Amino acid sequence: DAAAYALATCPASEASDALAALVAGDRGASSLARRRRGVRAGAVRAARLGSAPRALRDEADALRASSQEVDRWLSTLLPAALDAGAARDGLKSTDVIRRRAAAVGLGAHVAKKAAAIARAHLAATTQEDGEVVRALAAIAARDVDGTPERDVPVSTSTLAVWLAEDAGAAPLAAFLLAARGGEVAQPLLARALDAEDLATRAAALLGLGVSPDRRAVGELCARYELLGDERLRRAAVRALVARGDVAAKGTLERAHALDPDASIRAMAASVALAPLASPESPLARGAETLQAKLVVSSGADATIRATLGRPDGLTVPAPADPAGFVLAFGVPAGEVQLLALPIATSRPRPAPTVGIAPSASTSTSPAASASTGAKP
Repeated sequence: DAAAYALATCPASEASDALAALVAGDRGASSLARRRRGVRAGAVRAARLGSAPRALRDEADALRASSQEVDRWLSTLLPAALDAGAARDGLKSTDVIRRRAAAVGLGAHVAKKAAAIARAHLAATTQEDGEVVRALAAIAARDVDGTPERDVPVSTSTLAVWLAEDAGAAPLAAFLLAARGGEVAQPLLARALDAEDLATRAAALLGLGVSPDRRAVGELCARYELLGDERLRRAAVRALVARGDVAAKGTLERAHALDPDASIRAMAASVALAPLASPESPLARGAETLQAKLVVSSGADATIRATLGRPDGLTVPAPADPAGFVLAFGVPAGEVQLLALPIATSRPRPAPTVGIAPSASTSTSPAASASTGAKP
């Protein structure tokens, strides 16, 4: 799997030929794992390089006839990663497995286009699978700018449930509530800003970077001065830089001169300030890909949900396919963190081992994290 991922991200024609060879030859049951590996790698190549060998696309079409969940997922994922229209069509499927795969594939596309498709689907449906909703909300969040037109159409009541009861989606909820602003969201935002979970607090600070509430600058400045954790200070400064408001000048000057973290000092020095500036998104854009596999062993009465900590500080849900593979597309370059969260279930499910491809696998307990120190 790691070798196929490495080939998928290599632009050389020889790498493309090697991937096509994965689906050549024997079509029997013994070759099925190899052919699935090829289609999954094709989706990665489509997301990273914008193309996939014809042989892999044909194999994805062939898998559509299968009743196996992993085949239904893969046969939807590759076309969705190649073409945003295919992703949109996949979201209309009556098969929830295909809708989940289409949502993952949609993340491969340019943020503005992908977010528009995600918003349209969320706005048009009244009943949708929770995993699809979380994945689409994470995609739409990349295009949030504090205006009603780009607000993510997930109700405040749903975001409140995520914040209170869904550890994997709580940071995303905090970001969207902060970015939405308004009196209804205010008590929930206050809870997020003081949450015990650092990922949730960081997300709320980032969301203030695009909040329509002009008090957000003062809130960020006041909180920066009191934050001891560098992750939270980085989120606050990133949000202030995104707002570009001259009212933050003193705080940013102090951050540039005195913050012990070099990346925060550099970020604070990078902004051009203006009175009542229109905020830009504090979230970084990117075209990197990440692949990981949750490998199960016996023993735990839990199912597993993964989250991805992005280099810009936002943590988002990271759906796994039926075979346990987590693919993330459109990831900004930099250090990422994958966290495997155990979710209680009524029947015994194994605890995970988490490995990040293409680097060496790292074994973890269900609540531990694995991260890459280089680009994902």
